[in-house]
Amino acid sequence: MNKIILFFRALFQSSVDPSYYNDVIFAKSSFSLKYFFALNIFVVFVAASAVAFTLGRINVSEIAQTVRSVYPQNLSIQVKNGTVSLNRDLPFIVPLPKELDDVAASKSATASALAVFDTNDHMRSISNFWSYNALAVVTQNAVYYRKDADSREIRMMEIPRDASFDFSSSMLDEKIDSIVRHPFMANKWYIPVVSFLYFLVSFPFILFWSFLVSWVYALLSYILIRAFRVSRFSYISIWRLTLHALTPGIFLASLTDAFGLRVIHGVLFLLLYGMWMYIILKKLRIHETKPLHRRSSKKN
Repeated sequence: MNKIILFFRALFQSSVDPSYYNDVIFAKSSFSLKYFFALNIFVVFVAASAVAFTLGRINVSEIAQTVRSVYPQNLSIQVKNGTVSLNRDLPFIVPLPKELDDVAASKSATASALAVFDTNDHMRSISNFWSYNALAVVTQNAVYYRKDADSREIRMMEIPRDASFDFSSSMLDEKIDSIVRHPFMANKWYIPVVSFLYFLVSFPFILFWSFLVSWVYALLSYILIRAFRVSRFSYISIWRLTLHALTPGIFLASLTDAFGLRVIHGVLFLLLYGMWMYIILKKLRIHETKPLHRRSSKKN
């Protein structure tokens, strides 16, 4: 508990108190490294919590109902030796689902159908695709589809000749019911599982990127300091200060990202660090004439 309190105290002081850096400059390097490591754990934890919150708002039953509404009732599809056949007359049109939101609807504005099933004879050329005004066209032996909902690029996939299966609306209902009623979905166990996996996968990358940024920013600060002769800190000293000086930018970026507002990035992040680092250097009581990376053991 004491370590947690110490971390949040360091986080607060690193963010708002430039005089705190007078203690940082003389602290052991391990203190700054441990702090930066813990800071990244905290950042990824906040991101994983945001993922969990988003997953918690998902209504699995509504998604299942949307999937059911997309597939026409009493439609049976049979694929035998790579040839598609339906229990309906061709051409058969699958309309766009009413549940599409405004964004999806705007992207699909140029199409009036989700898919159209037709014979090979009616789809003699790939240019005939546009006459169907659909997102996809399924013939007896191939599937034609747009690269994106609003794209003019058409792609074609041949159905493998050894492919054979049956599919119907009743089979879809059974599959959806089995998924929705499964304890993993019904009890929302997927929320902690996905959030934990997100933490495990993203943490190494975020930690590596954070350290890379700290090395680069410290180098830029070191070059500017030496160029303007504000002080003569060693690169290691500047880097240790940077590990703490990045805190406001990292914290604000993580907070805004959690709300879907990616604003504290790139140039703005660099400017925020630069201004905070300038304030820190002005508040430091030590302006060296020799490179410093540790407190001298000699007494005056």
